[in-house]
Amino acid sequence: MSSLRPSTVHRVLHACLASGCSGALLLTNAPQASAASACVNFEPTPAAGTTYGTPLGQTPGSVVLFASGLIGSVERFTTPAGGSFFNLARVENPPTAFATPPRALRLNNIAMRFHFFALPFRPTRLTFRYLDLGGLENLAINGQAPFMGNLSTPPAAIAGFGISANSAAVPGGRRGLVTIQGPNLRDVSIGGQELWIDQVCASN
Repeated sequence: MSSLRPSTVHRVLHACLASGCSGALLLTNAPQASAASACVNFEPTPAAGTTYGTPLGQTPGSVVLFASGLIGSVERFTTPAGGSFFNLARVENPPTAFATPPRALRLNNIAMRFHFFALPFRPTRLTFRYLDLGGLENLAINGQAPFMGNLSTPPAAIAGFGISANSAAVPGGRRGLVTIQGPNLRDVSIGGQELWIDQVCASN
């Protein structure tokens, strides 16, 4: 999994904006990133029901989101057996509230990769909240091989970055907060099968 080149993203953004985006890219009206942090909360935009992935004819690596300086691309979800899936991500209200405001991004056998090179600062920390109602998750940093398991019990480090998580039981699964810390944080990919994520925040 290689990092998305800035020149490639710039070409995609320019072409998308020139054509009105046609559903491939969504510019949020969220406040601009400060000098120290930038977050994607999936409120008030993208609109509820916004879908990414196979249903829109998108392919792995497609740039689909630009919010507060964070760029998102859809990627394959990888299984421990060596297989992979590329299904859909959708903005929706989750079946169990786990963050405020409630709307979140559902990941159904797909991954969303957040790229940070467009930010006006160099992030050294990423946090996100999640709701896990089944299956396994992927967590990859800077294009390295993903961790495949449960976000509630991640390893202490991935690709040299410190990982911590807290979680609590909810009906049918768990909700929690994951924190990634370390220098030169370029991108983070989060994938799942019955996973919702929200409040994805990069900071320094």
